[in-house]
Amino acid sequence: MLGPETIKNMSDVAAWRAAEEGEEPLIVWHERDLHHAPFLGDYIPAGWRRARWDEGIPKPSRWVYAIDHEEACVEVDSSGFGDDREPAMTYTELAAYAPAVQEATDLDVGWAIIEAGQFQVVLGIYVRDEAAQAKGLPSEADVTCGECGTIHSDLEECDEDGYDALHEDDEDDEDEEDDQPETRGLPVAVGQMTMEDAS
Repeated sequence: MLGPETIKNMSDVAAWRAAEEGEEPLIVWHERDLHHAPFLGDYIPAGWRRARWDEGIPKPSRWVYAIDHEEACVEVDSSGFGDDREPAMTYTELAAYAPAVQEATDLDVGWAIIEAGQFQVVLGIYVRDEAAQAKGLPSEADVTCGECGTIHSDLEECDEDGYDALHEDDEDDEDEEDDQPETRGLPVAVGQMTMEDAS
């Protein structure tokens, strides 16, 4: 199980990378699009803001990630093994819920991962707002490794050669890449890599 410090670190690094790469919340046109929700962490790009439940966003039937200031987000199973009796939505439930959110409001709705754990992600619901300024970007000092001076999460190894940091399991998984089954869950972005890329 990942500790809160690791989850926060992953979120901060994802936010830094998302801003650097110009990532924005995903507008869902088809249920398969949800597999490509970007990991923004706390970063909110210019032209977007977090949706609020009181803006007509329908609450899911069984689980709401309750945040004091009523920002709309949901917890979703990312392992592919979730069950509809668990607190986190399954991918199938999310695929039915996302279009319902768009149909319930006349807002341009987008989706992005704001937090990732080992088996679940928290998906934030965003709305397009041309007046909104970017916010939530961590400082470079907060995401730079003190050992190697590069930007990578605690789950990625230092790369003293100056190349992008690699996840410690990447080298072992290259030989087994073709043997891995497809996942049914929502991919969890770990840095620039998703769980689908890692399997």
